[in-house]
Amino acid sequence: MRKKILLVPLVLLLIASLVACAAPAPEPIPGPAGPAGPAGTPGAPGAPGAPAPELETFTLKMAFASPSNTNDDIYVFRPFAEYIERITQGRVKTELYLDAVIANWGEQYFAIRDGLCDVGFFYLPAYPGLFPLARIWETPGYSPNQSVAGHILEDFERKYPQWEEQFEGVVPIWSANQLRQDLFAADPLRGPEDFAGKIIGAQSPAIIKVLEMYGASGSELHGADAYLAGKTGLIDGCIAGIEAAKHANLPEVFPYHIRLGFTAGIAVWAFNPDAFAKFTPLEQMLLRQYKLEGSYSGMRGNAYAQQELFDSIPADHHIQWEAEVMEKMKSTFVPMWDEWVEDMEALGYPGKEMLRDLLYWKETYTHA
Repeated sequence: MRKKILLVPLVLLLIASLVACAAPAPEPIPGPAGPAGPAGTPGAPGAPGAPAPELETFTLKMAFASPSNTNDDIYVFRPFAEYIERITQGRVKTELYLDAVIANWGEQYFAIRDGLCDVGFFYLPAYPGLFPLARIWETPGYSPNQSVAGHILEDFERKYPQWEEQFEGVVPIWSANQLRQDLFAADPLRGPEDFAGKIIGAQSPAIIKVLEMYGASGSELHGADAYLAGKTGLIDGCIAGIEAAKHANLPEVFPYHIRLGFTAGIAVWAFNPDAFAKFTPLEQMLLRQYKLEGSYSGMRGNAYAQQELFDSIPADHHIQWEAEVMEKMKSTFVPMWDEWVEDMEALGYPGKEMLRDLLYWKETYTHA
């Protein structure tokens, strides 16, 4: 019995010691941090990226044959120069040369091509035979006004890449149809039969051909030359674009204004290729997109010029020929269109298709 009593405490002590051994040891409380060890060896550096190219800063020489302080200068030339400086964030500065300081109307294209200036526009009728596709825009009667002609030109450019291809050695960024041409005469001509025996100045060979059809002698004159010829009595009148007539002050020597509404032809804005290459791809895209703003600004400037010019002429000196007379006159232009088609076909262009498209677009936009 005594042995049993002593055995029980021993068994309980053994169980307690086993439980104590199985319990996890308590977490030690960390002491204060010791001093920092020496720095490790740094890893190898990564390969550096290519440095951003430094963009060239330069001055762009902009040249125009038009006079300074005119609607073209105010509404087109200066805003375009400001636009160039803005999109390049001042990296490109602009200098404007007007009044034919660098090149006159018949030299402007060559000045851009040969690097005498960096950018400008050239008036296509001043280069007879050099840009054959443009001749249809100089032919009277194909378009009733500048707005319709502008839409036709835009569709033509979009469909026919040959349009831009004809401007060799330059980078065209937009083409703009000019405001209509009217007749400014020394006498009140009441119909095309009154052309007979007159000497009339004009801005394109196509208009001269029309004048000769009605018995007049035509002389190709531009701007100030037409004014001087009228002042000295060498010519009896001049068919000129409204803006050009305002620039040259033609009403001073030709007091009668006959509303003909002939097509004035096209001006092309272009860069010298080396100058254009200095712009980034994004800047080049933005320069081409200025066509929308530039065309609108040009039309707005022309409209203001027209109103200012008309206001300067006495009301009884504005002459409008009868509608039947104008329609009959327009019918005489059709052979000139057919001649253009034949010439284009001979040069390898799809002349018949082009004229068909032009007449379709004319009807579409005239009645839109």
